[in-house]
Amino acid sequence: MYKSFRKIVKFTVITSFIFASNTSTIAAKCSVTSNTLSFGAYDVFSSSPLTSTGSIQVRCSPGTTPYTVSLNNGLYGPITQRKMKNTTGTQTMEYNLYTDATYSVVWGDGTGGGVVVRSDKPDNLTVYGQIPPQQDIPIGTYTDVITVTVSF
Repeated sequence: MYKSFRKIVKFTVITSFIFASNTSTIAAKCSVTSNTLSFGAYDVFSSSPLTSTGSIQVRCSPGTTPYTVSLNNGLYGPITQRKMKNTTGTQTMEYNLYTDATYSVVWGDGTGGGVVVRSDKPDNLTVYGQIPPQQDIPIGTYTDVITVTVSF
């Protein structure tokens, strides 16, 4: 039996949530919330990547319910190099989401080059975002939609 719930949350990179649950003798339930991951202004001349963080909060009952959190590739690129699209054009900006502050482990769905996060306790999970430097892109607002799936 699967339970589903969708919620759109600005991530600047905009996120939505899908929740799934497995049938068991003791019914587990989880709640998930997140805040916005906004990169702010991007300087095309900077030699440093632009970084930002967001968070996903997972609370399950009972509190020891094991779960995984996965992020899909978004609308415009593969998990290995996600892309945001200019809201007024076709131009894209490369970025990615990571599980660690060193930006070395891409947060994905367990396929296509990304890993999922697993836990069995209530958690505030940090999402680390990074935009590579010196992308030759026009001025604009760039967004993507990421689906966050919590399976338990």
